[in-house]
Amino acid sequence: MQRLCRKCKGCFIPSEYQVKKSDFLCPKCRKEYFKKYRRKRKADNNPVISTKMPIEYFREYNKKYYANEKNRKRRNEQAKKYRNDPLLRMRHEARWQTARAIRSGKLIKGICEVCKTKKVEAHHDDYYKPLEVRWLCKKHHRQYHQKAKGE
Repeated sequence: MQRLCRKCKGCFIPSEYQVKKSDFLCPKCRKEYFKKYRRKRKADNNPVISTKMPIEYFREYNKKYYANEKNRKRRNEQAKKYRNDPLLRMRHEARWQTARAIRSGKLIKGICEVCKTKKVEAHHDDYYKPLEVRWLCKKHHRQYHQKAKGE
């Protein structure tokens, strides 16, 4: 079914996507529109819009965020807790090693042991063995920890 381009009023056959979105621009006008759109985004140079934000944006944000005494205090408390708890450090190390192993392909995600779902999280029974994990979905991982705490 042919449609009229909303810009140049020429006839064209729209793609399924265009019909679904009611976006009736002919290929020529569509190409022109996106060319202008990309040029505008590039010219804006706005760190909020940009997909790769410059480091200066984060530095400025952190400066403002940690100027607040409450935020600075909370961060210091977390750092103190992290420094003084060797078990917490070990848990983080195990998670980092697991994540690296998954990214490199040494460790492959499985399915949930309980419900066979593909969207899973790694559970460490022993943090001294960071690559020995059980794969559990979020729901069953939470339930496992609740049982372990005795709730």
